[in-house]
Amino acid sequence: MNNCFLEIFLLNCINEKKKNLIKLAENNGITSYSTVTCSQELDRLLNEYSKLQNYNKINR
Repeated sequence: MNNCFLEIFLLNCINEKKKNLIKLAENNGITSYSTVTCSQELDRLLNEYSKLQNYNKINR
């Protein structure tokens, strides 16, 4: 997958995960299993996006 497309894909996933996280936190509380799991998934996506950004900086 092209880095540009991967970046757009990751940003879309991050935005959707953020929306989901907010809903889960509102409905279940911030310490519920589902909220914490979603938060961890968001962290993984953010880490992947950060890695991609660093890779793009190095390989310009």
